[in-house]
This record gives sequence, C-alpha cells and structure tokens, in this order.
Amino acid sequence: VVSSMNVFHQERALLKRERAKKMYRVLPYFVAKTIADMTNNIILPLLFCGIAYWVANLRPTATAFFKFLLIMYLAISTAQGMGLFLSNAIPSIEIGLMVVQPITLFFIIVGGFYVPLQNLNPVVAWASWTSFARYAFSA
Repeated sequence: VVSSMNVFHQERALLKRERAKKMYRVLPYFVAKTIADMTNNIILPLLFCGIAYWVANLRPTATAFFKFLLIMYLAISTAQGMGLFLSNAIPSIEIGLMVVQPITLFFIIVGGFYVPLQNLNPVVAWASWTSFARYAFSA
C-alpha cells in the first residue's frame, strides 16, 4: 500500500501535464502502470509465497497450491489498488503516508488476524466486510 502511494505521488505531475495535452486518458496510464509494476508488486511476492507454501508444509496438492497463489495475487492486487486510490484521494504525500498506515492496520485488525472475527466489538464488526485482509485470511 505504502509503496504504491509513493510512486503515484511522484508521477502525479507528469500525469496531469500529459492529460492536459490530451496525450492519453487515465485507463491506459493505469493499465501500463500496473503491467510495469508487476515485477516488484506481483511476481516477486508470488515467488516468495510459492516458496513459503512448500517450506511451511501446507497441503501438498496442485489445486491447493494454485488456489493459494490466486488468493495471494488478489490480496496483493487489492492492497496495491487501495494504495493508488488513497494516493489519488489524498493530495499531500506527507498526510497520505501518515493516514495510510493506520488505515491498513485497521483493515488487518478487523480482518480477523489479530482479533478473531467473533470477538470483534459490534460497533466495528461491520468494517470487517470491507477489509481486503479478511478475505485473504479466511480463504
């Protein structure tokens, strides 16, 4: 989440200038950015997860392994998308970096990793449904 915030804030001025010149729209920029960042943000974490899966001696079937990789890919992509969204919604990099870490920690807490879902306070229990971490932890 934090890495995608840093990168987008650095490229924001370039994107605004090129959009003002009507060189391209946001969708081609987003697709190209996602493909270009795929090595650091997708391939290397999935390589790590693939090695950790077998080292941790999880279910030794191909179906379980590829399901695990798919879930990890979706969780990583969602976290990266959330970082891009927050970097776009918060114009200042300093404020963004202060805000994004508590938001991410809140999603991890209500996702059921630190506090089991059945032990969550009813006031914040609804937030577990919006947490990207909940679906990765429970899958």
